[in-house]
Amino acid sequence: MFSKNKNIFLFIPVIFLNIIFVLGFFLIYIKTVSTSENIYFELLNSSDFFASLIYGLYISFLTIFLSCSLFLSIYYLLFLLKFKYTQDLNIWFLFLSIPILIPYSFCAFLMFLMFFPVGFFKDIMPFLVGTSYSIVIAYIYKIVPFLLLVTFPNLLKISKNEINLHKVYSSKSFHFFWYILIKRNFKVMFISLFVVFSYVFNAYEIPSILGSNIEKMPAIYVSELLGQYGINSTNYAYGSSLLYFLTTICFVPIFFLCYKIANKVLF
Repeated sequence: MFSKNKNIFLFIPVIFLNIIFVLGFFLIYIKTVSTSENIYFELLNSSDFFASLIYGLYISFLTIFLSCSLFLSIYYLLFLLKFKYTQDLNIWFLFLSIPILIPYSFCAFLMFLMFFPVGFFKDIMPFLVGTSYSIVIAYIYKIVPFLLLVTFPNLLKISKNEINLHKVYSSKSFHFFWYILIKRNFKVMFISLFVVFSYVFNAYEIPSILGSNIEKMPAIYVSELLGQYGINSTNYAYGSSLLYFLTTICFVPIFFLCYKIANKVLF
């Protein structure tokens, strides 16, 4: 009896998390609406709110683009190391996975020490301190190993015989890499990129350490509203958090549509 219905128990954590999500959504909405009915109208007409929204989207998509480009380059090199130079990838993977173990706050301080005017690269790149570029570099340092982690198993599954068979149709290694290996990883890559987008858009640690006082990520904007210790500012912070969250949810169908289009165009 239990073996037949054991799959039902797999849905219990999902149902529980969805109940918490819906309950939290309505609690925040009721809290803000009961105090001020015009809070969302005022936020949607606030230049500071939209400036933070646009800046967060800019950092998120720039990070995704650069991280994906660097990831594909490293992934192709690992592919060549395995099948052209017959090297063991485990050592390379362990070396490239080191940034995964580093906390985001420590990573931000590491970038701060590197690009601070008295840091190691003070004479090379001092202009990075307190700019979008230092934030993006810190995220790339963390995100590329994450993308390698979720795609590395498919690289290990490919055998030499499979590549030799593919050479009958094409002699180019890149052809196999793109149309076979990347195609197999494409779905998990897109899901991972959405996870990266949702995290970077709502992240706090790295922007708070490396960001400027002029351009603010959504989490920094909400944190400053909470720091004003006023009833209105607190409600604005709740309302902003809800709108930023809804913005992230709105990108779910957009990413899904982009996945469908890219899957047809690229492959």
